[in-house]
Order: sequence, then C-alpha cells, then structure tokens
Amino acid sequence: MKRVWIAISLLSVILTLSFLSLYATHTITKTMSNMFEEAYTQATDGNLDQARETADDIQVYWSKTHNILSTYMRHEEIEHVLVAANSLSTYLDQDDLETFTEECKASMVYLRHLWESEQPSFGNIL
Repeated sequence: MKRVWIAISLLSVILTLSFLSLYATHTITKTMSNMFEEAYTQATDGNLDQARETADDIQVYWSKTHNILSTYMRHEEIEHVLVAANSLSTYLDQDDLETFTEECKASMVYLRHLWESEQPSFGNIL
C-alpha cells in the first residue's frame, strides 16, 4: 500500500510541474508575442520612439523570463527569440526599419510555434 501512495505522490508532482510549465510557456509566449506585435505596429505607424521603448521592454522582459523556458526547453528552440529580443534596439539605432519589422513578424510566428509545440496533443507526443 505504501508503494501506491508513493506512486500517487510522484504522479501528482509530475502533473503539477507539467501544468506549471505549460502555464508559464503560454503566459510568456503570449506576452512576448503581444509585445512584438505592439513594436511592429508602432514602427509601421511611424512612432519610432515608442517602438524603441517597446523594444527595450521586450529585452527586459525576456531577460527576466528566458531562464524559466530554458529549464525545460532546448536552448536551440528559444535562441531565435533571444537574438531578436537583443537586436531590436540595434535595428532602430541603425534606422533599419525594414529589418526591425521583419524581425518582429518572424518572432511572433516563432513564439506561436513554441507555444503550439509545447501543447499536450497527440501530434506533439507521437
């Protein structure tokens, strides 16, 4: 009977950690995607100062949260977002608006892919 309780306890811990990582992934990817979309919209509307502030906010948010994702995701999977978050301000400093907007769009797509690849579904499990 003792083994059953140990097994139930381990299963509970594993399920709790799985749901916490799923929640963290959803929250981080949704927030980051919204921030990239906001920066994209600001840049295309000509509000470059606001886009620069948003790009700085993206970098700060990513520096605070990337350690969470890197504990259960391979580094290669999150590297694109890392590079984008750290290079957006540079693109604006160089007046490279085209690369800035392309990087924002690509990051939104990549973040959506990260979220979809982490969802528990038969396609992702098999």
